Amino acid sequence: MTTSRYFSSKKIKFIFQIRDGFYLQVFEAVFPEIDLSVLKQGESEEEMAQNIQTLINILDDNLEQYDLKQISGNEIVNGNPIHCLNLLHTIKTIIIELLKEEGEMDEDEMQGED
Repeated sequence: MTTSRYFSSKKIKFIFQIRDGFYLQVFEAVFPEIDLSVLKQGESEEEMAQNIQTLINILDDNLEQYDLKQISGNEIVNGNPIHCLNLLHTIKTIIIELLKEEGEMDEDEMQGED
C-alpha cells in the first residue's frame, strides 16, 4: 500500500470531524478536578461548538501559559484544520507537561513528543 493511497483526502478529513464528545472525555480525564458535568455531548453543530468553546475558555482561564484566544469552537466544528490542530496540539502539550510533573515520562519518551 502506498502512502498516497493510505492518506486519502477522505481519511485526512476524518481528524477534523471529531465531535465534542471526544474533547469532553479528554478534558474530564486530564482535568478531573474541573466539574464538566453540566456539559453534555451536543446534538447539533451549534451545541457542539458551544461545548468546545466552553472547554477552550476553561483552559484559557486556568492555564496562564497558553493563549487559546485564536482557537474557536465554531471553527473546530466547521472542520478548520488550523483550529483543530491547534487545540489537539495544546491538549497534547498539556498532557506531556502533566506527565513530566508527575515523573511519569522519562527522557527517552520525551524525545518523541513532537
